[in-house]
Order: sequence, then C-alpha cells, then structure tokens
Amino acid sequence: QERDISFMKLPLNSFSDETEVLEKTLVEFYNNNITEYVTESKTRVNYITLSLEDLKSSIDVSDSDIEEEYQSYSDDFDTTERKSVSHIMLVIDSDRTKQEAIKILENSITRLSEGEDFSSLVSEISDDEGTKDSGGSLGITDGTLLPTEFEEALSVMSEGEVYGPIELNNSIHLIKLTKREIPKPKSLEDMQVQIKENLLTETALVNYGDLLDSASDLIFTMGSLDAVSKELKLKSIDSGLFSLNEASDDLNTSSILEIIFDKTLDTSFIELVEISDGTAILFERTDFQDEKVIDFNSIKEEVSQDYKFLATK
Repeated sequence: QERDISFMKLPLNSFSDETEVLEKTLVEFYNNNITEYVTESKTRVNYITLSLEDLKSSIDVSDSDIEEEYQSYSDDFDTTERKSVSHIMLVIDSDRTKQEAIKILENSITRLSEGEDFSSLVSEISDDEGTKDSGGSLGITDGTLLPTEFEEALSVMSEGEVYGPIELNNSIHLIKLTKREIPKPKSLEDMQVQIKENLLTETALVNYGDLLDSASDLIFTMGSLDAVSKELKLKSIDSGLFSLNEASDDLNTSSILEIIFDKTLDTSFIELVEISDGTAILFERTDFQDEKVIDFNSIKEEVSQDYKFLATK
C-alpha cells in the first residue's frame, strides 16, 4: 500500500518564539495567582486521650460493694408516712364574712356526705386558683410542709376523710386526706443495676480527677509525651502529618486545632486540653510545616491547565 505524503518546511525559530511567549504567559499567570499555589500548613502530634468512660470500663464493682451500698441506702431510707392532701379555700374579704364562708363549707360537707365529688366542689367554689384545676391538690406532706392547723388535723384523719372548716388568717378551708402511704425501700434486686452504675461513676470521677492532676504535674517534669505515657501507663498515638481539614475526630476541636496549627509557637510542646466534662487530650506537637509557595517548575502542567481553563471561559 502506498501513501502520498506532502512536506512543508517551517522555520524552527517560530516554534521557539511561541514556546517562549507561552512560558512567559504561564509564569505571569502563576505570579498573579500565587495564593492558589501554596501548600497547606501541616502538623504532627503525639497524643493521649484521657477518658472518664475508659476509666469506668476498668473498674471492678464486687457483689459485696453493692450489698454494702444497699445496706447504707436501706439504713438511711426515710420511712416517714407521706400524706396526699387536697383542699377547698374560701377567702374572707369585704364581699364575704367569716360566718358566711363557714356556712358555705359546712353546706359543702353535707353535699359530700350525699355523694358529691370533692373535685367538683373545688371547681365550683374554691378561691385557690393555683389548685382549682388539680382537684385542690396541695401535694404530699411528711407532716412538716403544710400549716400547723392542717398537720394537726391530718395526724388523726383517715384516708378519704374530709375535715373542716379550718381558719387560716383571711381564709377558711376544708381539707381532704386523699392518700396515706409509708414509703418502703426498693429491694436489692431492683436497686442492683443503679447501685453498680452509681459506684462505677463515683469511683471513675475520683480517678479521672486524679488522672488530670497527675497529667498536669507530669507536663512540667517530663521531657516528652512518651515519658508521660509510660508514667501514666497509657498508650499514646502518633497522628502523622495532617492538614487542618484532615484532623481526626480525637483532635478535631477548635481549642486543640488553634494550638497545634499556631506557627508562632515552638515546634515541640506539651499541652492538656479538656474537650468535654469527661474527656481530655494530652498532646505534644512533634512537627509543624508552615504553608509555602510551590515552585513553578514542579507544577507547570497544573498552571497550564488552570490557564487554559480560565482562557476558555
């Protein structure tokens, strides 16, 4: 098979001139956009995570510990009788005399004896707006929380009984003992899980506080985080070099990032930062590389692509 090939002679210097012009254009473009060709700052840290939860997992709570704590709970348990109380209140003022209020409440007692509901009477006649929508409920008393006149009457009343009228300053009341109850401590079986969790948390909190104190002291006496790690018997982690956008979850906290990316600080230092109520990071910056301009020749192709992309817009 034969091919017909045509030749045309072109001067070599014309290509050289064009290449030189393009090179100058790219360099000019590179210089005008120099901020786009800068490496990111990178840092490297060695760090230890101090965690309340990790300490909890290392604590052993024995059955005898739980039984001892339960006995303490049982011994201290308040078995004072509790009484749930409701009332009807009538105010004595210029529109109603004491005798009129007493007569209304005596009539209410008659109505109750005939089967009317106490809560319905509360809604109908009580002047206590704060308890009117709750059946007149005054809550629960242990014998000390309500006025003395109420407590004395309640001490001899039966559950469900209504007593009154009782005069208090500028008001007259009927009271109802809606419920009597003597609290009983929960069983060991019911309390076991809660007691164990409480003991774990209390012990871990003490140990965590001691650990933070020890770490703070060791920062000033040890020369490196490796030495601190050995003293505390805790594993340290080497992060490797990373940029701000590559920070791991452990280190991705503003209070830490501000320190480890601060170019004004010495390369090597040890800091302790609490990042939450139960977590702290003990870290040492072992390397820091500030941002720098990338040499044109090493990214010439990238600059060329950027230039062509913008030129076609």
